[in-house]
Amino acid sequence: MNMIAAITSSGNYTRVHFAGGGHADVHRPLESWHQSLPEGKFLVIRRGCLVNRASIRRSFWNEKGYLEFELDCDSGNFVCSRRLALSIAKALDV
Repeated sequence: MNMIAAITSSGNYTRVHFAGGGHADVHRPLESWHQSLPEGKFLVIRRGCLVNRASIRRSFWNEKGYLEFELDCDSGNFVCSRRLALSIAKALDV
């Protein structure tokens, strides 16, 4: 199985984004993923989104002032909530 790059909520499902590309929709709540994943390995970057720290290629402040993550997957960039951005930026030394 490929390494998980990110997990996002999608209605009654979660979408698991794999490093290197691809995804799978799983009938499992995001909270269940959060509780079962290794502590400290994943970041909650906004409501409904977990990101694997090991899959972050780069993080940057975009033109609108949001913290954004480019991951090792084909799902585009992931944007952090404003509420969490400063604490995550500090933890990652962005």
